[in-house]
Amino acid sequence: MNVPSHKIQKEHPAAADELPFQMPLMQTMQVCVEIWGEACNFTISRLDANVRTQRKILDSGSLDEIQVVQWRHVEKMMDDYHDEVGRMIKYCQGLPETAQFPPGASGNQTAGHRAAGDSGKRPGGQAG
Repeated sequence: MNVPSHKIQKEHPAAADELPFQMPLMQTMQVCVEIWGEACNFTISRLDANVRTQRKILDSGSLDEIQVVQWRHVEKMMDDYHDEVGRMIKYCQGLPETAQFPPGASGNQTAGHRAAGDSGKRPGGQAG
């Protein structure tokens, strides 16, 4: 198809706010980048805490001290993971809702039901 260049130059893609539909892909990608960054920062901080704990264990003079150091480490670890789950949930709430598609002609079936065909029986002879 031969299109003159002056026609191409006059056309421009619509801006995101001009589109008749929303673009959830960009929002999803932004949230994924934020989640990945948060996960990396969390992993680094947990590794640093683990190294500090190992150093304290090596510097301990008795088994009782080692138990106290390990117990404090586990308590902090549980608090950190609890806080991180809360942050991840907040990030996931920023994701756009997924499209809801109606079930196909065969309905929502597990792979086992589809493999058994239309007989309604599960593999192994059990009725569905």
